[in-house]
Amino acid sequence: MKCNCYGKIANFYFDRKEYLNAVYNYENILNILENIKNKDYELMLFTADNYFANANAYYNEFLKSGNMDNIEIMFEYYNKAIDSYNLIDNKDYNIIKNIGMCHYQIANINLKCNMHNLTVTNFDLNSKMFDICITNFNAAISNFQYILKNSVTNLLSDYQQFEINFKIAESYFYLGYIYYLYHLSSNVYQCYENAMLYYNDAFKLISNTDNIQNKIVVLNQMGILYSYFGNYKLSINIYKYAVNIIGDIKNIRNDPQLYLSIYINLASSYIKNKNYDEAIKISKYLYDNIENIGLNNEHDITSIILSLSIVYAITRKYDEAITILKKAINENYTHYDIYHNLGRCLIEKGNYQEGINYISKSNREQSKAYLAYAHLKLNENEKAYEILDELVKNNVNYDVFIIVYRMYEEALLDKLKSKDIIEKILKKI
Repeated sequence: MKCNCYGKIANFYFDRKEYLNAVYNYENILNILENIKNKDYELMLFTADNYFANANAYYNEFLKSGNMDNIEIMFEYYNKAIDSYNLIDNKDYNIIKNIGMCHYQIANINLKCNMHNLTVTNFDLNSKMFDICITNFNAAISNFQYILKNSVTNLLSDYQQFEINFKIAESYFYLGYIYYLYHLSSNVYQCYENAMLYYNDAFKLISNTDNIQNKIVVLNQMGILYSYFGNYKLSINIYKYAVNIIGDIKNIRNDPQLYLSIYINLASSYIKNKNYDEAIKISKYLYDNIENIGLNNEHDITSIILSLSIVYAITRKYDEAITILKKAINENYTHYDIYHNLGRCLIEKGNYQEGINYISKSNREQSKAYLAYAHLKLNENEKAYEILDELVKNNVNYDVFIIVYRMYEEALLDKLKSKDIIEKILKKI
């Protein structure tokens, strides 16, 4: 009786997105269940479901707040859910799917929470995390494929089959990314090819439905994959097809983060295909229609500003980029990438001191590398060395390494005194 009451309260709070209150009530249920020995089938399933629900509540709180304090507890509950589900005989679709989802979440969250640690010199430290991700993504794939390969598939709706195909595709997609970081190219392409097969199957299952959002999600991932394969023209066609599905630009407000990513990824594919005029056209179209779309979220507006500024910077239209970025700051858009892009454009243009003033307000490691570069150009070699030395101590990432090497090449060409300084830094990397 108590469990049912706690369950209703937990679900009530979960639906209201008050996830920590939901956690409190799920844990009250689990405290009762964990003291019951010799559980029958129903109680075993109820226990496993509550471990899973509690882990999902922690996960949603993490998405909502960005607070990582409860990540380890969340992993603990996902693992308890897996162990509890595995004790149950005669597993049905929901049990197998939930086991797969537990493995998927453990891998996916591990990868996303540790992205900032993925550095050139931190490879050994990452290997344990990679192993956890690889093991759990493969376990997720195994469970999801079991569902599709067994006769139970005949009982699944098209939407259920879509969900399973999509999760398998996502698992392969992330596995490919991990293998890319491991520099295992054959594994990368195999995973990406598998991902594309399942994305295609997922899209076929919803192609004749009115579910625009799911279509856009799948097309977005397919576009990203074609871009990874270097097939930018096909990537562009996929994104253009998605834009047609979205329809009127005002529809972006229905799911700004997802729909904007289609336009921004389309611009990115145009850049990679060296169709710079088209990239500027699509990015400026978004920028000019911010008010028309009805966007009021700072993150969404910032992503549009950054997209256009990046295209301008790549095409060396620094004045245009500087104008929109300064306007953004004057309108109180203060994301650190705004300061990074503005500082970088000023530095590239040769306005080193003004560039320093802006880029020093960004907390990106790449910003610090550009900051050092500007100091070198101003012959402030000691300041540059201090910044670079600190970066190396904190494990320099690939983007920073490229900038440092560029400094070295310029130092060699100009025969600057800074050559010795950069050589010292390169030896430490």
